[in-house]
Amino acid sequence: MYFTQYYRDIGGKLEFEFGKLVFGYEFISRQGSIDSERSVGTIKFSTNKKVSLIGGFGKDFKSDDNLITIFGVNWELNLGERTVN
Repeated sequence: MYFTQYYRDIGGKLEFEFGKLVFGYEFISRQGSIDSERSVGTIKFSTNKKVSLIGGFGKDFKSDDNLITIFGVNWELNLGERTVN
């Protein structure tokens, strides 16, 4: 069974940086075939210029279990003259 749904997303993100610590908040409102919202907060801590820890939490668009939690590590690999992120 195939069907088509139409959506329009409107939203934005704010970030506040305090030295090595960054706080962010993202909100998206979805309107169309199904009206829904997404609201996610993030925290990022940079241990140095090459390593940072990232965490997030919030609520995703409508579903049965819509809680979002994430944890990540971002690091830079230095391969001589080239850099890979």
